[in-house]
Amino acid sequence: VPRLVPWLATIIAIGIIAILYRLSSHVDHGDLFRVQIGIQELESIDIATNLDVLKLRQRNKVDYDTLAAANGRVEQLLSRLEPDFSHLGLNNALTPIRSAWETKVTQMERFKQFNSVLGNSHYHLINLTHQLAGFRASLVLNDLSRNLLIFLAQGDSDDIPLLSAQLSLLGQEVESWPGERRNAGRLLVSHGAIVLSHYLMVKRLADDILSTPFPSALEAANSAYSQEFARAGQVAERYRAAMTGFTLLLIATIFYGGVQLRRSSRDLVRSHRLLDNIADNLGEGIVAFDGAGRLTFVNRHGSDLLGRSAEELAGAAPGAVLFAGDTQGAPEALLKAMGAESPFIGEAWIVAGTGAAPSARAS
Repeated sequence: VPRLVPWLATIIAIGIIAILYRLSSHVDHGDLFRVQIGIQELESIDIATNLDVLKLRQRNKVDYDTLAAANGRVEQLLSRLEPDFSHLGLNNALTPIRSAWETKVTQMERFKQFNSVLGNSHYHLINLTHQLAGFRASLVLNDLSRNLLIFLAQGDSDDIPLLSAQLSLLGQEVESWPGERRNAGRLLVSHGAIVLSHYLMVKRLADDILSTPFPSALEAANSAYSQEFARAGQVAERYRAAMTGFTLLLIATIFYGGVQLRRSSRDLVRSHRLLDNIADNLGEGIVAFDGAGRLTFVNRHGSDLLGRSAEELAGAAPGAVLFAGDTQGAPEALLKAMGAESPFIGEAWIVAGTGAAPSARAS
């Protein structure tokens, strides 16, 4: 057994080191990779949302269901990242991201509303322009109609001052138009002003959406996680080094203890052999019993006196050994000493299996 203890301890220590490095490897690569993938996916969703905004500004059709799906996906990703950030004590690192996205979603809802109104206003404005151009010849109206059509097709905010000025001139001119045509002219001027104001609102909302702090919040969270993860990795590295040193020290201590144990075991065996030799060479018989009254030792001379071998006497009771099972003739002092497990010195006849033996001193 002493030889097996160092090897068993070595196997256990190596297993501890392997588990420590396996767990540290999983933390270093698994958690960090998962967080980086989550941040990248959030960035992709933000880019896709901005592209949809640009498409709407260019009056292209956009599937609004994809915007709703993007909102749900962002919340799902943030919920998935929370345990990783909380594990490093960054409980509030995702709050700016969530706040920035909620702001962006609110702006997107307003943007969609104004953009929808602007789209419907385009058609009404074009119809009014064609209607007035059909029964009223006016240079101001003709210029305004042409510029409005160009603006509605591919206009830019730079065209608005010119259009506003033309609308103002047309507003002055329509006051001289007769009856029904004057009302139609007033409606065109009023509707044109509304379209221009809606266009400016849509443009401002689009610019706000494109400049939301969502990307910067993602970058800040990613940077905070990376820094904290690097710091935790350094602490874990020192911890692993300390555990490795402790394990190696444990192995050395166990090996040293095993060597000492084997040496002590050899010394004990030599001591027992020496004591056995001394006892066997004494001129008296020696018999020893334990606290339960079982024979534990008999020397060679004692075995000769009793006429039985040490193997036959092992575990026998005192009466069976010394008095052949009959204790009636034993001295009372000897019986009391045996019962109280106290020393006894005296003379008594020992009845062995072969008959009477000379008197012997028992202790």
